[in-house]
Formats: sequence, C-alpha cells, structure tokens
Amino acid sequence: MDFFFQKMECYPNCAKRLTVEITEAEDIEQQALLEFRKKLKTFGGKLAIDDFGSGYSNWGILRDLSPDFIKIDGSLIQQLDSNTEVRMAVQASVSIAKAHDIRTIAEYVSTREIQTHVLEIGIDMSQGYLLGLPSMELQHGRASENSLKKEPCPLI
Repeated sequence: MDFFFQKMECYPNCAKRLTVEITEAEDIEQQALLEFRKKLKTFGGKLAIDDFGSGYSNWGILRDLSPDFIKIDGSLIQQLDSNTEVRMAVQASVSIAKAHDIRTIAEYVSTREIQTHVLEIGIDMSQGYLLGLPSMELQHGRASENSLKKEPCPLI
C-alpha cells in the first residue's frame, strides 16, 4: 500500500480522479479496509464496491466504508426484466444506497428493456453493451476536453 499512496502523493491531480473498485467478496481484513478508505479519501480518491449483491451482502459495509459508488452485479441487472424478486432486491439496494448518499451503477446493461428498468428503479449510472463495447481506444465525445488537458496519469 505504501507504493500506491506514494504515487498518489506524486500525482495529486490523478488521485482526485481515481476510483478504486473492490469486490464485495474481497478477502480483506475489515480494519485494513477502513484504514485504506480513510487514507484514500484524504487524497480525494473514491471507492466503489463492485459486484454488489452477488455474494453475501453485508449492509454494514455500506455504513462502515461509506463507498462513493456501488456497482450492482450484472447477474442481477440481467434479470430485471424477467424476475420480480430480483427487481425488488435491486430496488431495496438502491434505496439503501441513496439513504447513505451512495451513487449506484448498473453493470451488464445489454438491452433497452433492461435500461428501462434501471431508469425506473432510479439507478444513477449504467454500463454495458447497450451503451458501448469495451475498447482500448478513447472514443470521441466520451471524455471532456478539460479532462484530457489535465496532468497525465502514469500507469503504475
């Protein structure tokens, strides 16, 4: 972790634009994770919990870690148009996230029908094949001119 935070000190403008994703099932000791989150916040970095709802959901982690984002697992999102129970579970997750000022992201949005449910539920952002295929190229119009003019962030 020292190397990671040394790089953040060297590149403070990059640190402010950084979002670190951890999976809900990460095998990280809770206290170490809380300390990481606290230090990340001091640099302006953000934390996202990936694959939320895929495993043994721990609502306490939302309270304790106070992530900036939760990414709702694609296996749930893909069932929004066909499974009422899953839809209710996702709605509950979104409600709890909003009560804690946590932004929500839907993974694996692949059809207009799924995106319609995502919007109805009130999920903040979406990602998936409906919106664009993965690419190593920066697509025109995807990044603001200002973000491209900022300090370049090295790969570490």
